[in-house]
Amino acid sequence: MTLLSVKYLRSLSVCFFAALIPVVLHSYFHVKIDDCKAPSALISGPASASDNGGKRDAFMRDRFESSQWQEGSFSKDGLQFNFSVVRSYDAKRLYHRPENSFVEHSAIVDRRDLEWVEGNSGKLPIHRAYYGDTDPAILVSYILVYHSSPVASPYSAQLRAAPVELISGPRPMTLFLIQAHGSPTSLQEMEKLEREWLLASWEKYRSACAC
Repeated sequence: MTLLSVKYLRSLSVCFFAALIPVVLHSYFHVKIDDCKAPSALISGPASASDNGGKRDAFMRDRFESSQWQEGSFSKDGLQFNFSVVRSYDAKRLYHRPENSFVEHSAIVDRRDLEWVEGNSGKLPIHRAYYGDTDPAILVSYILVYHSSPVASPYSAQLRAAPVELISGPRPMTLFLIQAHGSPTSLQEMEKLEREWLLASWEKYRSACAC
């Protein structure tokens, strides 16, 4: 058997030690960082307050591995809106077509697009899913927040964050999603009201998380 030269021992020890750090942090200590300073102000009240026997909480944890979530609904101008706010340290569970988890399965997405909207802190990327000629009409809009910033491409954002999170631990992604149901002629009004809700949600995030 050939023995490894001792002159490489120091270099190899440094490499092994460096590789061991993320393994220990993630596998043994389960280090996680919440970059929101006041997450309870972002999502107020226990999720179980609007949960039926814990079934919705089980769904959120199973589907998204959620650390926090909240849902609600409201009506305005004859339109019905349902919204969901979900936070998860498993970001990919949130950003891969999240509308499929919230809209009834019989509805099929016709097209998706991205709109950049000017907000108080700069442009905000709003993702949208349109459902074609359904009656009532359905429109889904959402924003994704990662490392305290709204992201247009979550794939690129995760790749950029990977080296940092390898050492420091993961940070959660936050999904703000709203869907509207109304007459087929009310699409522009749906877009407008969903846009307003998302802008207000982003301002609430900035206030609660001090980004």
